[in-house]
Amino acid sequence: MGDFNMYRVLIAEDEAFIRRSIITQIDWVSLDCEVVGETDNGQDAIRLLESLKPDILLSDIRLEGLSGMEAVRFIHDRKLSVQPILITGYGDLSYAKEAIQLNVVDFILKPIDPEELKAAIRKAVGLVREERERVREMELLYKQVQESKPLLLERFLLQLANGMVTDSREIEQNAAFFDFPPAPYIVAALELDDYAEFQKTHSPMERKAYELAIRECCREAVARFEKAYDVSLSPNCQLLFIPHDSVSDVVDLAEQIQEKLFREYGLSVSFGIARPERKFGRLSERVEEARQALRHKFYSGNRAVIPYADAVGVEEGATLPAYPSIQAVTQAVLAGNTAEAAERLEEAWNAVSGFPSEEDIKNLAMEWVIVVRNAVRSRQIAVRQQDADYNVYALISKQQTIQDIRQTVFSLILDVARQVENSISSRYRSTVERILAYIDQNYDREITLQELAELVYMNPKYVSRLLKQETGENFSSLLTQIRIRRAMELMDSEECKVYEVARKVGINDSRYFSQMFKKHTGMTPLEYRYRRRAPENKSL
Repeated sequence: MGDFNMYRVLIAEDEAFIRRSIITQIDWVSLDCEVVGETDNGQDAIRLLESLKPDILLSDIRLEGLSGMEAVRFIHDRKLSVQPILITGYGDLSYAKEAIQLNVVDFILKPIDPEELKAAIRKAVGLVREERERVREMELLYKQVQESKPLLLERFLLQLANGMVTDSREIEQNAAFFDFPPAPYIVAALELDDYAEFQKTHSPMERKAYELAIRECCREAVARFEKAYDVSLSPNCQLLFIPHDSVSDVVDLAEQIQEKLFREYGLSVSFGIARPERKFGRLSERVEEARQALRHKFYSGNRAVIPYADAVGVEEGATLPAYPSIQAVTQAVLAGNTAEAAERLEEAWNAVSGFPSEEDIKNLAMEWVIVVRNAVRSRQIAVRQQDADYNVYALISKQQTIQDIRQTVFSLILDVARQVENSISSRYRSTVERILAYIDQNYDREITLQELAELVYMNPKYVSRLLKQETGENFSSLLTQIRIRRAMELMDSEECKVYEVARKVGINDSRYFSQMFKKHTGMTPLEYRYRRRAPENKSL
């Protein structure tokens, strides 16, 4: 016996005697076959092909109704997995050419030779077995591909992230294979803060465990986005590909991941977030944006979430100057960090002070100054220039020593840095003053951070950080202070009941108002009113 399941045979022969002889005189079991149906006409043959699903059709060419050839054409047109054998007389060989084109296994001439028929059946069985094996192999291959799909996907995303896949057709084929949605993707890059110290203080096994914990946390967080993916670009760089078009939503998501990793594992991580991208072929550019934004944490501090646009302040299509030796200085200047700009400039100067000629050093120094100035101009920050660009080279050229060149370069660049820092600080102060004025005008109703954020076109979390940075107080504390101050003024000038004062300053719960009042003044509203009037009572 070949296969455990017998091969199924359908016999279509209009002569009953021949049909019965075929069924009874052939040892079908020895051929691994069983006859599952018989008919004397072509229409029934087609019906039985659909219902019985045989592996082999043994049919006379001439049948009542539809012919055996029409049954063969039906098999061919429907792409059925049936191997046809035709029984024919000498006068029917005109069909031979078409039958061969329709993949008929063999012709059996009447009168039927049993051995010839058995040989044809064996040939058909062999073809069925090969087809079954091919189908099994395809199913196995499909299963293996499906099981390997996560690994294949990760490899493709890594190749895409590294810019190794650039052919648009290949990218489209992979996108279809992995069923990527047409929605834009946002790339977020995560890395551990102080990674060098992390490596020193943790064993390889511990580091691996933490890496797995980070990845699992990321996967849980992005699970609400269908077709979101994560890959490890390096031991300390996890990439998230999120099908979404709102950077602010991804910022919120990143902050949730930050909080969970810090709370559950004590891990401090930072995120860089790229701009949304609809073209898969450009995801490598967005990966670089996310990583570039991450590098800005040097100025933002650890546990930062940095959108690319906030980090470099560029519009669509713009880029930072591509001068590696001055890049860190430029970024520090743009961030308004003069002290950091001075340190980075010192490092850059030390790296190039060994240039072979005085001319090389002067050319590079001039280039540095122009690059920094152009970067500031691209941000539309108004600064006063000590010298016009065309005078920079003349100024540097006349310096006699390397130290003179250094002093000139440092003076020109750090002067710009200080002006940028003052401009940013002034802008922040102006923004905070506008927010405080708005609170002062609207303290008598409910005010939210979202409302303040819309007022100054900022992210609510950034508004909160800015208020804390500039005033030392958080939003709720500032609002409460203003309300208490206004309440004191009302009690000084008006004869209002405590609950009326509370409502006039935007607090509907008079008990809560009294608690807040005592917390900030050290006395209850009634005590305050009594003490303010005490001198007047004494004089009476």
